[in-house]
Amino acid sequence: MRSDRFPFFRKQYIPWYDTSAACWILMGFLFVIGLFALSGVTVAGSNPDLVEHMWFPGILAGLSFFLVIKIGFRLWQRNKND
Repeated sequence: MRSDRFPFFRKQYIPWYDTSAACWILMGFLFVIGLFALSGVTVAGSNPDLVEHMWFPGILAGLSFFLVIKIGFRLWQRNKND
């Protein structure tokens, strides 16, 4: 006999790494990493010898800010549904 997939008497279990506090802490770390990468882009842009290596901090900044937006959207949806 199959059990209910979504029983009405149980609260949905959220793992510790997906709690609101963990997401806010992760967003803070990612924001700091993004700022660090943006400073790397400005330093690489000001030095003509390093311009060819500007892609690495650029990708790091883009990915970190993308994850900040994605996690923020997840938190927003979670709070909207509660």
